[in-house]
Amino acid sequence: MKEKKISIFFTKRQRELILKYGLPFDNIRRQLQENRNKRGNVKISDGAYWWEQMAGDLATSLNEDDNVPNDGTYEQVEEIYEIVEMELRHLREDKETIKGKVRKIII
Repeated sequence: MKEKKISIFFTKRQRELILKYGLPFDNIRRQLQENRNKRGNVKISDGAYWWEQMAGDLATSLNEDDNVPNDGTYEQVEEIYEIVEMELRHLREDKETIKGKVRKIII
């Protein structure tokens, strides 16, 4: 089964922070770099696995001492982490709902 893509809109500032603290993998990094100078919100899309990897990298950056400055940047990176986690949670909930419907049909 093909992995479901997740699309998330990010501001220019959020995209800059992801490149710096999220350690995004190839496809996400390419999209962020291609849209580096665009203003406003830009849609970034990739499979759930790659978003999970980036969320883990954001969490690591947030939890390592002095990695993310505490000048408001920390809160901004934390917000990005929460946005990504929320999208992943929605995907998991959708999968559980579908599994539940399949179980009801089979029974």
